[in-house]
Amino acid sequence: MKLMAFSLEDVRIPAVGVDVLRPDIDELRLVAWGDVMRTVGAIERGEYAPAPAQPSQRLREQLADPRTVRWAGDLDGTVVGAAEVRPAGEPKTAFARIYVLPEMRGHGVGRSLLTEVVRDQRAAGMEILATTVLADTPGARFALDLGAAVGDELVINVLDFENLDRDSLERNVATGHDGYRLVHWSDQAPDLLVDSYALAKRAIADAPNNHLPPGAVVEWDRDLVRQSERERADRGVALWVTAAVVAGTSTVAAFTAVEVGRSTVDVGQEDTVVVREHRRHGLATWVKAAMALRLADELPNVRRLSSTTAVANTGMRAVNARTGFHELTRRLLITINIADLAERLHL
Repeated sequence: MKLMAFSLEDVRIPAVGVDVLRPDIDELRLVAWGDVMRTVGAIERGEYAPAPAQPSQRLREQLADPRTVRWAGDLDGTVVGAAEVRPAGEPKTAFARIYVLPEMRGHGVGRSLLTEVVRDQRAAGMEILATTVLADTPGARFALDLGAAVGDELVINVLDFENLDRDSLERNVATGHDGYRLVHWSDQAPDLLVDSYALAKRAIADAPNNHLPPGAVVEWDRDLVRQSERERADRGVALWVTAAVVAGTSTVAAFTAVEVGRSTVDVGQEDTVVVREHRRHGLATWVKAAMALRLADELPNVRRLSSTTAVANTGMRAVNARTGFHELTRRLLITINIADLAERLHL
Protein backbone atom coordinates (compact mmCIF):
# COMPACT_ATOMS: atom_id res chain seq x y z
CA MET A 1 0.00 0.00 0.00
CA LYS A 2 1.33 3.36 -0.99
CA LEU A 3 1.18 6.03 1.75
CA MET A 4 0.14 9.52 0.71
CA ALA A 5 2.28 12.37 1.90
CA PHE A 6 0.37 14.87 4.05
CA SER A 7 1.30 18.35 5.11
CA LEU A 8 -0.42 21.08 7.11
CA GLU A 9 0.10 23.21 4.03
CA ASP A 10 -2.57 21.08 2.36
CA VAL A 11 -5.14 22.20 4.95
CA ARG A 12 -6.64 25.58 4.23
CA ILE A 13 -7.88 27.46 7.31
CA PRO A 14 -10.11 30.47 6.53
CA ALA A 15 -8.53 33.73 7.62
CA VAL A 16 -10.51 35.60 10.30
CA GLY A 17 -10.29 39.37 10.43
CA VAL A 18 -11.81 41.96 12.80
CA ASP A 19 -11.80 45.73 12.51
CA VAL A 20 -13.46 48.66 14.28
CA LEU A 21 -16.19 50.32 12.24
CA ARG A 22 -16.13 54.08 11.73
CA PRO A 23 -18.51 56.40 9.83
CA ASP A 24 -16.12 56.63 6.86
CA ILE A 25 -16.27 52.87 6.24
CA ASP A 26 -16.24 51.66 2.63
CA GLU A 27 -19.77 51.47 1.20
CA LEU A 28 -19.68 47.76 0.35
CA ARG A 29 -18.42 46.84 3.79
CA LEU A 30 -21.03 49.11 5.39
CA VAL A 31 -23.87 47.39 3.54
CA ALA A 32 -22.48 43.94 4.35
CA TRP A 33 -22.27 44.83 8.05
CA GLY A 34 -25.85 46.10 7.99
CA ASP A 35 -27.00 42.88 6.32
CA VAL A 36 -25.39 40.76 9.05
CA MET A 37 -27.08 42.80 11.78
CA ARG A 38 -30.49 42.55 10.05
CA THR A 39 -30.25 38.86 9.23
CA VAL A 40 -29.06 37.62 12.61
CA GLY A 41 -31.26 40.11 14.44
CA ALA A 42 -34.35 38.74 12.69
CA ILE A 43 -33.42 35.19 13.65
CA GLU A 44 -32.94 36.15 17.29
CA ARG A 45 -36.25 38.02 17.38
CA GLY A 46 -38.06 34.99 16.00
CA GLU A 47 -38.97 36.68 12.72
CA TYR A 48 -39.17 34.94 9.35
CA ALA A 49 -37.58 37.77 7.38
CA PRO A 50 -35.16 40.58 8.20
CA ALA A 51 -36.37 44.16 8.51
CA PRO A 52 -35.94 46.33 5.41
CA ALA A 53 -32.39 47.54 4.78
CA GLN A 54 -31.63 50.95 6.25
CA PRO A 55 -30.19 53.73 4.07
CA SER A 56 -26.41 54.01 4.17
CA GLN A 57 -26.65 57.43 5.81
CA ARG A 58 -28.62 55.96 8.69
CA LEU A 59 -26.04 53.19 9.14
CA ARG A 60 -23.23 55.76 9.20
CA GLU A 61 -25.14 57.75 11.83
CA GLN A 62 -25.25 54.63 13.99
CA LEU A 63 -21.49 54.24 13.65
CA ALA A 64 -21.06 57.86 14.77
CA ASP A 65 -22.74 57.16 18.13
CA PRO A 66 -19.97 57.96 20.67
CA ARG A 67 -21.37 55.58 23.31
CA THR A 68 -21.25 52.47 21.16
CA VAL A 69 -18.22 50.72 19.65
CA ARG A 70 -18.85 48.40 16.71
CA TRP A 71 -16.73 45.84 14.86
CA ALA A 72 -17.05 43.76 11.70
CA GLY A 73 -15.76 40.21 11.57
CA ASP A 74 -14.89 38.55 8.29
CA LEU A 75 -13.74 35.30 6.75
CA ASP A 76 -11.33 35.81 3.89
CA GLY A 77 -12.45 39.43 3.59
CA THR A 78 -16.21 38.77 3.51
CA VAL A 79 -18.17 40.27 6.41
CA VAL A 80 -19.98 37.45 8.21
CA GLY A 81 -20.11 38.78 11.77
CA ALA A 82 -20.57 41.92 13.83
CA ALA A 83 -20.23 43.06 17.42
CA GLU A 84 -21.26 46.11 19.39
CA VAL A 85 -20.78 47.22 22.98
CA ARG A 86 -22.08 50.15 24.99
CA PRO A 87 -22.37 51.14 28.65
CA ALA A 88 -25.25 49.46 30.45
CA GLY A 89 -27.38 51.15 33.08
CA GLU A 90 -25.46 49.63 35.95
CA PRO A 91 -22.05 50.80 37.23
CA LYS A 92 -18.93 49.36 35.57
CA THR A 93 -21.13 47.21 33.32
CA ALA A 94 -21.09 47.07 29.52
CA PHE A 95 -23.76 45.52 27.31
CA ALA A 96 -22.48 43.62 24.27
CA ARG A 97 -24.03 41.84 21.32
CA ILE A 98 -22.22 39.50 18.91
CA TYR A 99 -23.72 38.38 15.60
CA VAL A 100 -22.40 35.70 13.24
CA LEU A 101 -24.28 34.39 10.22
CA PRO A 102 -25.47 30.84 11.09
CA GLU A 103 -23.80 29.17 8.12
CA MET A 104 -20.47 30.83 9.00
CA ARG A 105 -20.25 29.77 12.63
CA GLY A 106 -17.55 27.46 13.91
CA HIS A 107 -14.63 29.29 12.27
CA GLY A 108 -13.66 31.48 15.22
CA VAL A 109 -15.37 34.70 14.11
CA GLY A 110 -17.45 35.02 17.27
CA ARG A 111 -14.46 34.38 19.52
CA SER A 112 -12.36 36.92 17.61
CA LEU A 113 -15.09 39.55 17.93
CA LEU A 114 -15.48 38.82 21.63
CA THR A 115 -11.74 39.19 22.11
CA GLU A 116 -11.86 42.72 20.72
CA VAL A 117 -14.85 43.59 22.89
CA VAL A 118 -13.05 42.40 26.01
CA ARG A 119 -9.86 44.28 25.18
CA ASP A 120 -11.80 47.47 24.54
CA GLN A 121 -13.92 47.30 27.68
CA ARG A 122 -11.08 46.28 29.94
CA ALA A 123 -9.17 49.34 28.73
CA ALA A 124 -12.28 51.46 29.41
CA GLY A 125 -12.35 50.31 33.04
CA MET A 126 -15.47 48.16 32.78
CA GLU A 127 -15.74 45.14 35.08
CA ILE A 128 -18.86 43.26 33.98
CA LEU A 129 -19.98 42.26 30.49
CA ALA A 130 -23.69 41.58 30.02
CA THR A 131 -25.67 40.32 27.05
CA THR A 132 -28.85 38.46 26.19
CA VAL A 133 -29.03 35.19 24.28
CA LEU A 134 -31.73 32.79 23.18
CA ALA A 135 -31.81 29.76 25.45
CA ASP A 136 -30.58 26.39 24.16
CA THR A 137 -28.72 27.90 21.20
CA PRO A 138 -25.06 27.85 20.13
CA GLY A 139 -24.77 31.42 21.40
CA ALA A 140 -25.95 30.43 24.88
CA ARG A 141 -23.64 27.42 25.02
CA PHE A 142 -20.73 29.55 23.80
CA ALA A 143 -21.32 32.07 26.62
CA LEU A 144 -21.80 29.44 29.32
CA ASP A 145 -18.66 27.58 28.25
CA LEU A 146 -16.77 30.83 28.85
CA GLY A 147 -18.06 31.05 32.42
CA ALA A 148 -21.08 33.34 32.03
CA ALA A 149 -23.74 33.30 34.75
CA VAL A 150 -27.45 33.27 33.93
CA GLY A 151 -29.58 35.95 35.57
CA ASP A 152 -33.13 36.59 34.45
CA GLU A 153 -35.13 34.94 31.75
CA LEU A 154 -36.54 37.83 29.74
CA VAL A 155 -39.71 38.15 27.68
CA ILE A 156 -39.45 40.29 24.54
CA ASN A 157 -42.88 41.84 23.94
CA VAL A 158 -43.97 43.91 20.94
CA LEU A 159 -46.84 46.24 20.22
CA ASP A 160 -47.66 46.22 16.50
CA PHE A 161 -48.99 49.58 15.36
CA GLU A 162 -50.45 48.21 12.13
CA ASN A 163 -52.97 46.32 14.25
CA LEU A 164 -53.25 48.82 17.09
CA ASP A 165 -56.45 48.50 19.12
CA ARG A 166 -57.05 52.22 19.62
CA ASP A 167 -60.45 51.71 21.24
CA SER A 168 -58.96 49.58 23.99
CA LEU A 169 -56.06 51.98 24.55
CA GLU A 170 -58.41 54.97 24.67
CA ARG A 171 -60.59 53.19 27.23
CA ASN A 172 -57.51 52.54 29.37
CA VAL A 173 -56.50 56.19 29.19
CA ALA A 174 -60.01 57.45 29.88
CA THR A 175 -60.42 55.26 32.97
CA GLY A 176 -60.54 57.53 36.00
CA HIS A 177 -57.38 57.90 38.08
CA ASP A 178 -58.52 60.28 40.77
CA GLY A 179 -55.67 62.14 42.39
CA TYR A 180 -53.30 61.87 39.42
CA ARG A 181 -52.71 63.68 36.14
CA LEU A 182 -50.81 62.71 32.99
CA VAL A 183 -47.75 64.74 31.98
CA HIS A 184 -45.81 64.22 28.72
CA TRP A 185 -42.35 65.45 27.81
CA SER A 186 -39.45 64.75 25.50
CA ASP A 187 -35.83 65.88 25.44
CA GLN A 188 -35.86 67.41 28.95
CA ALA A 189 -37.81 66.68 32.10
CA PRO A 190 -39.60 69.79 33.40
CA ASP A 191 -37.62 71.58 36.10
CA LEU A 192 -40.49 71.20 38.57
CA LEU A 193 -40.54 67.41 38.09
CA VAL A 194 -36.92 66.48 37.52
CA ASP A 195 -36.02 65.76 41.16
CA SER A 196 -39.07 63.59 41.74
CA TYR A 197 -38.54 61.91 38.37
CA ALA A 198 -34.98 61.01 39.39
CA LEU A 199 -36.26 59.42 42.60
CA ALA A 200 -38.88 57.50 40.65
CA LYS A 201 -36.15 56.13 38.35
CA ARG A 202 -34.48 54.57 41.39
CA ALA A 203 -37.63 52.52 42.03
CA ILE A 204 -36.63 50.15 39.22
CA ALA A 205 -34.69 48.37 41.96
CA ASP A 206 -38.01 47.05 43.29
CA ALA A 207 -38.85 45.19 40.08
CA PRO A 208 -38.75 41.38 40.43
CA ASN A 209 -35.50 40.18 38.86
CA ASN A 210 -32.42 38.12 39.60
CA HIS A 211 -29.65 40.11 37.97
CA LEU A 212 -29.26 43.31 39.99
CA PRO A 213 -26.80 42.96 42.88
CA PRO A 214 -27.36 45.19 45.93
CA GLY A 215 -26.38 48.76 45.17
CA ALA A 216 -26.23 48.24 41.42
CA VAL A 217 -29.13 50.54 40.55
CA VAL A 218 -27.95 54.00 39.59
CA GLU A 219 -28.59 56.60 42.29
CA TRP A 220 -30.39 58.95 39.94
CA ASP A 221 -30.51 62.64 40.80
CA ARG A 222 -31.13 65.88 38.93
CA ASP A 223 -27.56 66.11 37.64
CA LEU A 224 -27.52 62.54 36.30
CA VAL A 225 -30.86 63.04 34.58
CA ARG A 226 -29.60 66.20 32.87
CA GLN A 227 -26.35 64.47 31.90
CA SER A 228 -28.30 61.58 30.36
CA GLU A 229 -30.45 64.05 28.42
CA ARG A 230 -27.38 65.83 27.04
CA GLU A 231 -25.79 62.53 26.00
CA ARG A 232 -28.94 61.53 24.14
CA ALA A 233 -29.07 64.90 22.42
CA ASP A 234 -25.48 64.40 21.29
CA ARG A 235 -26.55 61.09 19.73
CA GLY A 236 -29.53 62.69 18.01
CA VAL A 237 -32.14 60.83 20.04
CA ALA A 238 -34.65 61.83 22.68
CA LEU A 239 -36.36 60.10 25.59
CA TRP A 240 -40.12 60.47 25.42
CA VAL A 241 -41.68 60.21 28.87
CA THR A 242 -45.29 59.92 29.94
CA ALA A 243 -45.72 60.27 33.69
CA ALA A 244 -48.49 60.02 36.25
CA VAL A 245 -48.07 62.94 38.64
CA VAL A 246 -49.88 63.34 41.94
CA ALA A 247 -52.50 66.03 41.39
CA GLY A 248 -51.60 69.42 42.79
CA THR A 249 -47.97 68.41 43.39
CA SER A 250 -44.71 67.88 41.53
CA THR A 251 -44.46 64.23 42.64
CA VAL A 252 -43.94 61.65 39.89
CA ALA A 253 -45.81 58.51 40.91
CA ALA A 254 -45.19 56.47 37.75
CA PHE A 255 -43.73 56.85 34.30
CA THR A 256 -42.92 55.03 31.10
CA ALA A 257 -40.09 56.06 28.77
CA VAL A 258 -39.35 55.33 25.11
CA GLU A 259 -36.18 56.24 23.24
CA VAL A 260 -36.97 57.89 19.90
CA GLY A 261 -34.15 58.32 17.40
CA ARG A 262 -33.75 59.38 13.80
CA SER A 263 -35.40 56.17 12.64
CA THR A 264 -38.95 56.05 13.96
CA VAL A 265 -39.94 52.73 12.43
CA ASP A 266 -39.07 50.62 15.47
CA VAL A 267 -38.82 52.18 18.91
CA GLY A 268 -37.73 50.61 22.16
CA GLN A 269 -39.25 50.89 25.61
CA GLU A 270 -36.81 51.86 28.31
CA ASP A 271 -38.24 51.77 31.84
CA THR A 272 -41.79 51.59 33.12
CA VAL A 273 -41.83 52.29 36.84
CA VAL A 274 -44.45 52.77 39.54
CA VAL A 275 -43.22 54.11 42.88
CA ARG A 276 -44.03 51.66 45.66
CA GLU A 277 -46.64 53.75 47.53
CA HIS A 278 -48.58 54.39 44.32
CA ARG A 279 -48.98 50.81 43.16
CA ARG A 280 -52.27 48.95 42.72
CA HIS A 281 -53.91 51.99 41.12
CA GLY A 282 -53.52 50.97 37.47
CA LEU A 283 -50.93 53.65 36.81
CA ALA A 284 -48.59 51.44 34.76
CA THR A 285 -51.38 50.52 32.34
CA TRP A 286 -52.47 54.16 32.21
CA VAL A 287 -49.08 55.60 31.26
CA LYS A 288 -48.25 52.79 28.81
CA ALA A 289 -51.57 53.14 27.00
CA ALA A 290 -51.13 56.91 26.84
CA MET A 291 -47.61 56.51 25.45
CA ALA A 292 -48.80 54.08 22.76
CA LEU A 293 -51.42 56.58 21.58
CA ARG A 294 -48.88 59.39 21.69
CA LEU A 295 -46.48 57.44 19.48
CA ALA A 296 -49.25 56.50 17.05
CA ASP A 297 -50.44 60.09 16.77
CA GLU A 298 -47.08 61.85 16.59
CA LEU A 299 -44.96 59.27 14.74
CA PRO A 300 -47.08 58.03 11.82
CA ASN A 301 -44.25 55.84 10.51
CA VAL A 302 -43.82 53.84 13.71
CA ARG A 303 -44.20 50.13 13.08
CA ARG A 304 -43.49 48.52 16.41
CA LEU A 305 -42.74 49.23 20.05
CA SER A 306 -40.68 46.59 21.85
CA SER A 307 -40.44 46.01 25.59
CA THR A 308 -38.27 43.62 27.60
CA THR A 309 -39.57 42.28 30.91
CA ALA A 310 -38.27 39.68 33.34
CA VAL A 311 -40.38 36.51 33.33
CA ALA A 312 -40.57 36.88 37.12
CA ASN A 313 -42.17 40.32 36.77
CA THR A 314 -45.71 38.99 36.40
CA GLY A 315 -47.25 42.35 37.23
CA MET A 316 -45.60 44.20 34.35
CA ARG A 317 -46.25 41.31 31.99
CA ALA A 318 -49.96 41.65 32.81
CA VAL A 319 -49.73 45.39 32.10
CA ASN A 320 -48.15 44.65 28.72
CA ALA A 321 -50.98 42.24 27.87
CA ARG A 322 -53.62 44.80 28.83
CA THR A 323 -52.04 47.40 26.55
CA GLY A 324 -51.87 45.10 23.51
CA PHE A 325 -48.31 43.77 23.61
CA HIS A 326 -47.73 40.17 22.57
CA GLU A 327 -44.80 37.91 23.36
CA LEU A 328 -42.28 37.63 20.54
CA THR A 329 -39.53 35.55 22.10
CA ARG A 330 -37.64 34.85 25.30
CA ARG A 331 -34.00 35.38 26.08
CA LEU A 332 -31.55 34.81 28.93
CA LEU A 333 -29.74 37.72 30.51
CA ILE A 334 -26.17 36.63 31.21
CA THR A 335 -23.20 38.34 32.81
CA ILE A 336 -19.51 37.58 33.15
CA ASN A 337 -16.59 39.21 34.91
CA ILE A 338 -14.37 40.86 32.28
CA ALA A 339 -11.12 40.01 34.09
CA ASP A 340 -12.11 36.32 34.26
CA LEU A 341 -13.15 36.38 30.62
CA ALA A 342 -9.84 37.94 29.58
CA GLU A 343 -8.02 35.13 31.36
CA ARG A 344 -10.11 32.48 29.62
CA LEU A 345 -9.35 34.13 26.27
CA HIS A 346 -5.61 34.25 27.17
CA LEU A 347 -5.44 38.04 26.87
